[in-house]
Amino acid sequence: MAETETVTPPAKEVPSEVLFQAQAFQELYKNHKLRPRLLQLLKEYNPDMRIPELDMDQRAEQAEKRVAALESMIALDKENADIVASGLATEADFPEIEKIMKDKQIGSRRTAAEHFNMTNRVARPRSSPINLVELPNLKEWLANPTRKARDEAYKVIAELRRAQ
Repeated sequence: MAETETVTPPAKEVPSEVLFQAQAFQELYKNHKLRPRLLQLLKEYNPDMRIPELDMDQRAEQAEKRVAALESMIALDKENADIVASGLATEADFPEIEKIMKDKQIGSRRTAAEHFNMTNRVARPRSSPINLVELPNLKEWLANPTRKARDEAYKVIAELRRAQ
């Protein structure tokens, strides 16, 4: 039986320029400061290329943005509930409160709610004597103005005599 020899193909010589490029790429990839930019360039060159390190960073950023948005919504809802509980405003008043915040450049929702409450509160009526003015009967004045004027004059004279 003949022994089978494994024949290895002759090694091709790699051009020095290709070796230099490969070494340069390795050095850039190993450098922690330059690695993200290198990966970003590769992704920009071929958008379909899967780069888990870069993809995970993007997913983490998106998740952080969603969490921040949810936290701000929760804080806003809590602040609104505190304002409603304190009696400064109702749920229906919040669009007007936001308008006040923009127009008056008020940074605090609670301060804007207090301002809204103060401007919309109705002042208590003050006690004052009511002076009713009696309007003359125009039909009588138009029917006989001379007689009506004389009657009114007699009334005024009588009031003056009573006052003395």
